[in-house]
Amino acid sequence: MAVQQSQFVLPRATRVTLWLIGILAGLWVLFAVAINSGQSQLFLDLYEGMRLTASDVVPGVELWQVATYAWLHDLNGISHVLFNCLGLYFLGTTLERRWGGKTFLKFFVLTGVIAGVFSVLVGLILPGTFDVPIVGASGALFGIIAAYSILFPDASILLMFVIPVKSRYLVWIAIGIDIILFFAMPRYDVAIQTHIGGALAGWLLISGNWHPRIFWPKVTGLFKKTPTRPKLKVVPGGRSVGGRANPGRNDRYLN
Repeated sequence: MAVQQSQFVLPRATRVTLWLIGILAGLWVLFAVAINSGQSQLFLDLYEGMRLTASDVVPGVELWQVATYAWLHDLNGISHVLFNCLGLYFLGTTLERRWGGKTFLKFFVLTGVIAGVFSVLVGLILPGTFDVPIVGASGALFGIIAAYSILFPDASILLMFVIPVKSRYLVWIAIGIDIILFFAMPRYDVAIQTHIGGALAGWLLISGNWHPRIFWPKVTGLFKKTPTRPKLKVVPGGRSVGGRANPGRNDRYLN
């Protein structure tokens, strides 16, 4: 994925994004070398203790897993960590420039945790299908994709570096591909529940619907009858009051 302007341009990475990519890649190398060499039982135990499994969190009370799983990746190949780092690089830099490093880091961590909690709930409801070990920053990445789709809906994205699409459709395309592959492939080993949870987390944080003050009036409003408004007569000579919309109105809920 890449932002398309007049031509393909590599964005200049920002500080927090580079640190996140470095940490994710560094942890993958560390665990891959230590575990795949068969020389370190300590790292194997640490890896298994950090990955997310619903039955370990509830009733196992290993609550830290909803946060630690996002910093690990599949050790059997490089594609998992590579694609997550690429997505973080191309989309995360734009969001970090808009929000600043501190807010972007908070968003990355929160979306990962919310996606982890959502995965645990789904794993407890459907244990036969979804109570499996989960690793990867994909939940946080889907939160970033959702945020980018909301804040930059008309930006042009080169999907797979080839197909141009409006970013407003990006999160739906990603989730749609997940759903299709989940039902089409008998052994689809991607945590679709974590992806959906991450996208949901991104939407909640950007829209402000995580806050009861914002969300609850919308819920109660669905059950209220819309009052019949009296017809108004326009009287010539009135004075209109102008105003400007805040271009960053969606961002205020992140602070």
